[in-house]
Amino acid sequence: MAPKYRMLLLFAIAAVVSYLIYWPVLKIAKSKNIVDKPQARKLQRVPVPVLGGIAVFFGIVVGLSFFKTMLSITSLFAVLTAMIVMLYLGTIDDVLNLSPILRLFVEFVVMGLLLFGTRYSLCNFQGLWGIRFLPAVFSVPLSVLLMVGIVNAINMIDGVDGLVSMYCIFALSMFGLLFFLSYDYSFAALAAVSVGALIPFLLHNILGSSTKMFIGDGGTMMIGTVLASMAIVMCKYRDEYVHFIDIQFGLLAFSLAVLAVPIFDMLRVMCYRIVHGKSPFKPDKNHLHHIFIDLSFSHIAISITEVILNMIVVAVWAAVWQSGASVSMQFYSVVITAFIVTFGVASFLKYHLKRDTKLCKRLRAFGNASNPQNLKVWARLQSFVDGNKSRLLHNGKNDEIISSVILLLFFSVPLVSSCTEVGPAPDMVSESRTDYSCIAVFGDLQSYSQEDRFAEYYRNSLNWLNAKQSTDSSVACILHTGDATDNNAGHQWRRFRKSTSIVSSSIPFYSSTGNHDYYWDSNQKITDRRTTYLNNYYDFPFVFNNVLAVFEQGKFENAVYRNYYMDRPLYLLFLEFAPRPEVLEWADGWLREHSDIEHILVTHEFLDAQGNLMTSATHAEKHFSGTGLKASKPEEVWDRLIRSNDNISVVLCGHARSFVQYREDENDMGRSVPQVLFNLQQEDNGGDGWVMLWNAIQGTDSVAISIYNTVRDEYYLGSKEYRRFRIFNAVYSK
Repeated sequence: MAPKYRMLLLFAIAAVVSYLIYWPVLKIAKSKNIVDKPQARKLQRVPVPVLGGIAVFFGIVVGLSFFKTMLSITSLFAVLTAMIVMLYLGTIDDVLNLSPILRLFVEFVVMGLLLFGTRYSLCNFQGLWGIRFLPAVFSVPLSVLLMVGIVNAINMIDGVDGLVSMYCIFALSMFGLLFFLSYDYSFAALAAVSVGALIPFLLHNILGSSTKMFIGDGGTMMIGTVLASMAIVMCKYRDEYVHFIDIQFGLLAFSLAVLAVPIFDMLRVMCYRIVHGKSPFKPDKNHLHHIFIDLSFSHIAISITEVILNMIVVAVWAAVWQSGASVSMQFYSVVITAFIVTFGVASFLKYHLKRDTKLCKRLRAFGNASNPQNLKVWARLQSFVDGNKSRLLHNGKNDEIISSVILLLFFSVPLVSSCTEVGPAPDMVSESRTDYSCIAVFGDLQSYSQEDRFAEYYRNSLNWLNAKQSTDSSVACILHTGDATDNNAGHQWRRFRKSTSIVSSSIPFYSSTGNHDYYWDSNQKITDRRTTYLNNYYDFPFVFNNVLAVFEQGKFENAVYRNYYMDRPLYLLFLEFAPRPEVLEWADGWLREHSDIEHILVTHEFLDAQGNLMTSATHAEKHFSGTGLKASKPEEVWDRLIRSNDNISVVLCGHARSFVQYREDENDMGRSVPQVLFNLQQEDNGGDGWVMLWNAIQGTDSVAISIYNTVRDEYYLGSKEYRRFRIFNAVYSK
């Protein structure tokens, strides 16, 4: 299924779940008297149930859990956990009225733990104020502060029916569209299910009478957490956001534009309170929506007006961006426009309200005319929304069943999501077959990724492999040695992912990072390993299904996968370019713990162009010396992992500018370890259609290497066999 249809399906499922769960939640809120009671500061005249956030929550989480095999839930697990905590906190506040200080304290703790769990932070300034990457010591506290601010800004606009849900649908759609266009499908899916879950609530919130329910502090804080997470993940360590990698797309400016009205209205109100000697946390009736209420605007008119004001900010940003302005000019234009549509509009309207000018009277007349209750169709719509109750709701004996189901889902759905965390797992390899007889290898795809005319050669090889798989089902997996791109550019990653998707649903495709998959500074130094976009595009289904362990949660630069080959289990250990010492320690521990299983070790830099172990003039030294970051040389990988462990059957690498090299060396146990280098980057047309095949030799523990050109239908050096080596040690039995 195409990604756009997947997102639509997620949206639909979330909407249906939210609609179905809305009724029992409403009944429970009424029966337990969990309502928002009228007060001088509040606009409703009767108590209104206040558990709408729970219905929205179920739509979001059930929607994601339903498609957990499609998505990288590991990257969302911390976000989902934070959403649950904030939902609990807000719901408790709805019932018990917690103190603002206590709420803020919990919010800061939760946002801090969220950043710790995701390792996201607003560290990419794209050159704004001369800052490119902000060190963690500054970016983490700033990120926590901004996330808490966003959560409270969303909470503060929840003053009229439909405003918070209508605005959040707009903001989530904006963020979700950019995530989708950037192939970041995990957060695109989160946006899709969030929008879907909000729509049924919005309809009841605006149209409902007897079925009206407020989203409550629990709902606003939960959705605020979603928006805060999206803003931070969009502005984390990326050089520019991946879909717009080659143009001056201001991430900070875009995020601020989308969140402009809630943030600037919150700042305006807090400044007003401080200037008048009040606590900035003390509620009042000075928000922008209160001013529109004084002008007799209906709730739905206020909601639409504020969303339009926010759209104006986004439109101004887009116009400035399209004009070719720098990221700094984009940011300043957003700040100025947001200031005008909040501070400026509020001051202008209050001036006319205070003097009851002709404009004020005209606005009041417009506000009265905007009330949809004056329309005949409104009563019909309200009757339709209120009249669609399930018969189950009228049966009092089912209350306990409904409550139990809700509680069970509330606690079990997050646990279902957490089950997708990386770790020892049951066999999830495609189908249940183990008799695969071929492993395909690609080395350094960077030249293929640079131009579509070159990518056609890569696609030809993939189509050939797909045809082979459909014919004899013999391909166990495809291994790639790193350097999917030439300079970590977004369009190259998109081309790599689009091409690789040809086989991603039929053949497991595994890769790690090469040195070209990171951002370099002007001195060719890699100052931050997080700059790779690998994990933004490396979302093929077999990656998540077959992974056994990763060094860092949600990241696949260092990972172990399980496949079968020649009727035997075979583990694939992938290491990042110039692995950190702690990565080698992790890998060594894994190898010793699983000493009875053969492993293929795949790393980027290992053999040189002559086929010798690389010991000097390594790119590990070139890219990391003087940066303060730790890295290992190929000889250290040999000493720590290969020489001292007897369960590495072969080492695969790329990087060095040589088409193919092969050597064997004995480890400390006397086992001869084959080492294979395969690199396509210098071949004609980006790789010319070459693919390396490791074909099982029937009745033996060995494989024969074939290097085949899928475009010209010929073999390297005219021979079907380049080398052969033993992949399974004799001590390992079937």
